[in-house]
Amino acid sequence: MLKIPWTEKVTNKEVLDKIKEQRQIWKSIQSRRGKMIGHILRHESLLKKIIEGDVEGHIARGRPRTEYMTQIMQDTNKGSYKDLKELCYDREAWRAATNKSTDL
Repeated sequence: MLKIPWTEKVTNKEVLDKIKEQRQIWKSIQSRRGKMIGHILRHESLLKKIIEGDVEGHIARGRPRTEYMTQIMQDTNKGSYKDLKELCYDREAWRAATNKSTDL
């Protein structure tokens, strides 16, 4: 355990370098998100309708946010939602596609 006083200004990167570790949080977030989306897309449910954007409502003003499914398509290197849905039905291919995430 490193004894770094709380008054010392040390960045997280410096601490990780001292203990010879890498940042793993982003990789674990992407893999868990991939597992969850694969499960949701294989089943018919209200959550699937919400993610696909089939729920009625008002149109928000301003710059549109990056959609959740767009982030998933970027993580799995798929160009369209149709390709993503076809991929999720083959579980082995889905696991291979979602486990390719890289740590930033």
